[in-house]
Amino acid sequence: MGKRIVWSDQASDDLIDILEYWNKRTGSKTYSLKLYKQIKDLLKVIARFPAMGQHIDEREEQYFIKDNYMIVYLNESDKISVMKVWDTRRNPGDFRI
Repeated sequence: MGKRIVWSDQASDDLIDILEYWNKRTGSKTYSLKLYKQIKDLLKVIARFPAMGQHIDEREEQYFIKDNYMIVYLNESDKISVMKVWDTRRNPGDFRI
């Protein structure tokens, strides 16, 4: 059993934007649903093993990359706070937490 997962508004918006993009691009929800499941499954693993992510520079946030997506999170005492979901194919100069 892992820690509870809490989504920030930013992370929720990021995920919705990514899923909507793929819905439009493919004309179907099939890929979006698969991607959503992969992200949720990854978060279950992070909830059980929160130290598995790398730290972002000198910050408290950690990240884990799976395929083309980076999950940025805070490992708090009682929960994992998802801060951002980022498509790593995007311009890195646009990355902000």
